[in-house]
Amino acid sequence: MQELDQHLSCGEFRRIHRNALVNLHHIRKMSATTSQRWIVTLSNDIELVASKRLAHRVRRLLRSRAMD
Repeated sequence: MQELDQHLSCGEFRRIHRNALVNLHHIRKMSATTSQRWIVTLSNDIELVASKRLAHRVRRLLRSRAMD
């Protein structure tokens, strides 16, 4: 997984959990949970859990793209 992460992180894919990579263009929504983790909903309605640390990085990327 780490090798994939390094190879794909320069493009549109980002790691959101130690076992999940997602395409940033397919993130439809991010919702906080009570356990300080995030639920990421993709365009195909799949929901994945994002770690607190990695979710904040993804949220920053999404915000910066929205401003471009």
